[in-house]
Amino acid sequence: MVVKYSAWDDAKDAKLRRDRGSGGQASLVPVLPNLPTIEKVLTLSKAAAILAVGDSWYGARPVAKEPNTIKVTLFFPLFDNDGNPFDRETWRWWQREMKKLDVDFSELGLAGGAWRGQKDRCRWIMTVIREEELTEIREFLREARKRFGQTVMYLDYHPVSFELVK
Repeated sequence: MVVKYSAWDDAKDAKLRRDRGSGGQASLVPVLPNLPTIEKVLTLSKAAAILAVGDSWYGARPVAKEPNTIKVTLFFPLFDNDGNPFDRETWRWWQREMKKLDVDFSELGLAGGAWRGQKDRCRWIMTVIREEELTEIREFLREARKRFGQTVMYLDYHPVSFELVK
């Protein structure tokens, strides 16, 4: 739910604590009059309100920062459209090209499904990249489309917050 709310100072925060309703829930007023509003994504549960890191609100827990990378999911078919497995040379080419992309990736296993009425088994690849690298991945998929004899190749991407925890 997207809620517009105003910044809370200590006095309003104290009032919020006094105005708690039943079950430990605070009575939240999304927008306070005569104060500038900030649009945030707010999740309410019985336990707490969840805000972005760095924000402050009584009972809030921090969540991830703003997106800083792109998460990419790719599928590569194991079999051609006649049901025959691809040859070693196709997979060697695939390995060389994945290396050329110079991205860390995870192979999440095999994905089964159907595409336009035809059963499909694919290698399921996930990586996290900088937005600039998306062009190289598209070029790789255009060539893969030809090598794998496909009309299209699957590309799913979206912004994510990524960090390496030490």
